[in-house]
Amino acid sequence: MVVFFYPKANTPGCTAEACDLRDNFERFRANNYELLGVSADAPKAQLKFKEKYNFPFPLLADEDKSVIQAFGVWGPKSLWGENMMAFTGLLL
Repeated sequence: MVVFFYPKANTPGCTAEACDLRDNFERFRANNYELLGVSADAPKAQLKFKEKYNFPFPLLADEDKSVIQAFGVWGPKSLWGENMMAFTGLLL
């Protein structure tokens, strides 16, 4: 299982990441891997994202961030001197 996390659907970086995984989906399947995308977006946003880009893998709407936090990819981050809670990195 390959679990990938993205901060927000339909943003340039997240779209590029998910589209690259889509474009290589058959390579993952040929090696017996499943893909699962996770973000804190609402289910409706996830569905629109999936349909717009024809993703062949499920996208999990983790609005309360319980899965995101369980994997340790959400936490304090400093950006341009400002402290905030955000994605701290991607986990594959």
